[in-house]
Amino acid sequence: MRRLLQSSAALALVLALSACETIDQADQQINEAARLTNEQAARLAAAQRGEVQIVDRPYFGEAVRVPLGETRGQPIPREFEAAKGVDIELRNEGINVFADKVTTATGIPVNIRTVYTSENWNSVDVRAGASMRLHHVGALSRALDIVASRTDTVWHYDGKAITFDTMVRTSYQIPLPTGSSSFSSSVNGLQAGGSSVSLTRGVELDPWGEIENRLAAVVAPPAEFQLNRNAGTVTVLGQPSVQKEVERVVDEFKAIYGARIGLEIGIFFVDSEKLSQFEGGIEGAGSNYSVSGLATALSGNGVATLSRGAETLSFRALAQNEAVVDFRQASTIAQSGVWSPTVIKNTTNYVSGTETSTTDGVTSTSITTGSIDSGLSIHALPRIVNNGKIHLNLTLLQSSLNGLDEFTSSNSTVQLPSVDERALQNDAILSPGETLVLAGYEQEYATRAVRRNNLFLGGSNDAEIRKVRMIVLVRPAILPTVEDRR
Repeated sequence: MRRLLQSSAALALVLALSACETIDQADQQINEAARLTNEQAARLAAAQRGEVQIVDRPYFGEAVRVPLGETRGQPIPREFEAAKGVDIELRNEGINVFADKVTTATGIPVNIRTVYTSENWNSVDVRAGASMRLHHVGALSRALDIVASRTDTVWHYDGKAITFDTMVRTSYQIPLPTGSSSFSSSVNGLQAGGSSVSLTRGVELDPWGEIENRLAAVVAPPAEFQLNRNAGTVTVLGQPSVQKEVERVVDEFKAIYGARIGLEIGIFFVDSEKLSQFEGGIEGAGSNYSVSGLATALSGNGVATLSRGAETLSFRALAQNEAVVDFRQASTIAQSGVWSPTVIKNTTNYVSGTETSTTDGVTSTSITTGSIDSGLSIHALPRIVNNGKIHLNLTLLQSSLNGLDEFTSSNSTVQLPSVDERALQNDAILSPGETLVLAGYEQEYATRAVRRNNLFLGGSNDAEIRKVRMIVLVRPAILPTVEDRR
């Protein structure tokens, strides 16, 4: 009985002690959690105040950063990309010795390819015979890059073997226009007293011929290139150094011919007596651009430029100005270095000659007709030049049919057309967003109006001749591509 009581007392004591220990452990955990919470709260408050955080924790040495080379094909196995992945030394030895040492150190086969097939199905053999001194300890990819740069080769790893190539075949897409183009214009001046003045201009564009000449200067044998004008590609077989030069040439042509240029041209026929009102319409259309020399340009044979910000000027809104007698507008999107023609014309037929003949007592008359075009012809050649500016070549021809005069002789009547012509040729360099103002081309303009004041009185006819000045506004802009928006 006594032993039973002693055992029960001992068991109760053990349970009591274990319960106390559990409570102590719980209290310690709660206190530790509270301490960590307070420390984190203090750090957060210090961080919000912008204070420097100093954490008391052990730090052994500095972090090791291993210079890695480029990944060409599959990644190099990780064990050979460490700080001491490979240890290779060359003493005035070539790429063949380097390949053997890489295979010995890593077990990865290394091949050196030197024979290739040209575009003409000829065999081309290019050796990499340069020798070098090298002691490299580190990542294998870095060693491969160093050797490739010194021997003008390129390497590739397919997961099983490393291959060095002395020649590379690469195709480049170039946004050049298909074929070549030519443009010629002839403007005849006035003829008086046996003397005449005329202007003839011809422009030929052959971007494929230009890039062929540029590539011929950088792609020297045994390297070669081939142009495919229909597909818009250039295929080059050459050393890596040659490929870099080709990329530079291709990038230049892409920057020039890959841009899209929007052209907006407004032709205003303005009453010469109301030029000040037209000038006020331009100056009052917006405050985002500056105008200098506009009055002088409009009143005389001058040229003015509206600064950037003039894209807010609406040509159609300006055409509502009461000084504007007539208005023509042309808008187009052109590729840099490509002619953009716009023709707005009306064809009128007239009797240019008659011929009377008699056969077997029967008289017949034949009529010869001619045609004359009146309207507007605009040929614009925009090109991107240095600093993103636009070189604009503009040729504008405008003709209007005043009337057909009749001439009768020997019972035959022919019609003689009376035509007014205006010609404009201009070259200018503009920044995107600027507006070119060309003015000073003045001619007489006849108008006739019939007023029906009273049906019984028959009304009246009014006619007047006004001097009208042609003013041309040209606004180019470089349109962003999808890549530019990204």
